[in-house]
Amino acid sequence: RLFKPFDNIDATTTATGDDTKEEEESWKMNPDCRYGSIRVRSKADVKSELTGNIVGRKGTIFSTRGERHEDDNGQIYLKLADGSGWVFMNDPRNLQNPIIIKAENKTEKESVDEGDGDDVAKDSKTI
Repeated sequence: RLFKPFDNIDATTTATGDDTKEEEESWKMNPDCRYGSIRVRSKADVKSELTGNIVGRKGTIFSTRGERHEDDNGQIYLKLADGSGWVFMNDPRNLQNPIIIKAENKTEKESVDEGDGDDVAKDSKTI
C-alpha cells in the first residue's frame, strides 16, 4: 500500500482489513492564472505523454479522487476521478502560483474534454 500524505480519506478498519473510502474533490481553473485549461497527462509528470483530454475549459469543474503525488520540485499532481490521467496544481514556471482551485459548488458543469485541443479559446492558453 502506497503512503499518500495529501489524501483526505475517511477510512475505517474491519475484521477483513482496511476499507478505504476516497472522497471526491471538485476543481476548476484559477481565474487569476494565465491558463484557461490543462492537458491531461498519462503520468504524474508535467513532461508525461498527453492523453488527448483537456480539463477546465470555460470554467467547467473536474473531479479528482484519491491519488496525489508530489515531485522533487514541489509540484502536486492529482489523479482524475474517472481514471483518465493526471493534472497538476501549480504553474510549472512558478510553483507558487496555483493554476487550479477548489470548486466551491457543484452546480457548474463537470467536464473532461476529449480531443486534440484545436478548439481552445484564442484568449486563453492550455498548459
